Amino acid sequence: MNFEMKCALVLSGGGRSGSAWQTGLLKGLQDGGVNLTTADLIVGTSAGAVVEAQIASGYDLTKLYEWHIVPPRLSTAEPKVDLHQYQEAIGKVLADGGGRTLSGFTQEARAKIGALALTAPVASEMSGLALYEAALPTKNWPERKLLITAVDAVDGAFVVWNKDSGVPLVKAVASSCAVPMIRPAVTINGRRYLDGGLRSTMNADLAVGYELVVAVVVSGQTPEALGKPGSEIAGLREGGSRVELILPNKPSRDQIFPNLFDPSRWAPSAQAGLAQGLALAPALKTAIAGY
Repeated sequence: MNFEMKCALVLSGGGRSGSAWQTGLLKGLQDGGVNLTTADLIVGTSAGAVVEAQIASGYDLTKLYEWHIVPPRLSTAEPKVDLHQYQEAIGKVLADGGGRTLSGFTQEARAKIGALALTAPVASEMSGLALYEAALPTKNWPERKLLITAVDAVDGAFVVWNKDSGVPLVKAVASSCAVPMIRPAVTINGRRYLDGGLRSTMNADLAVGYELVVAVVVSGQTPEALGKPGSEIAGLREGGSRVELILPNKPSRDQIFPNLFDPSRWAPSAQAGLAQGLALAPALKTAIAGY
């Protein structure tokens, strides 16, 4: 089942394990007859930005899945990620209370996190960009409608890159993946940018106006929690969109978490996603019949 018009695919953040799971899931669904990669719009945040750029730029899902099972040397050579610095920084920003929204952080909190991130000892920006250059099959924006999210590290403003933004695809993806205290901020037009997940792990509200929105979300929350009143998902539904939420099942959660950047979890996360996608395909095909 392919989509012709008015379907949006939302791919959330979720670290390297999350992107591996999303890739496996999309392949499993495709193998089961549901090809989400043909959606009219794809919204990607952080890890989801990598996956969207890969599938929209020409990577075959089978090849992409295999890339997660046996990653190239450059990927396995990524520096070890210590989540403590990130968790400590977030704790400092939230210590005085407030700063949270239903989906992420307020702009004020994002600016405070950005200030800490810009002084953190992380890898060089050049080395960070090299990782994403190696992960993409092309350096040019595809003709497909892609939206890639990021946050200004100085004022916390939310930005959305697309092919008309004048921003190189690799830099757009890298900025969306620049997790504070873990990945280097990315310089674009003289400003520094960080992970779009600081505003929302999904940024699903960017799909407003689409008849069908399929959100593939790396989260341990329930569909009810993600769709509660005031949430992005609730807003889409109130606007008339049919929203299908796909979350990791228990076997997938067991592989993805707790450290989303642990290289030993990439292959099992992709394999769990593949199994989940294959199992989910018949029900999803029925649920979205007519779109």
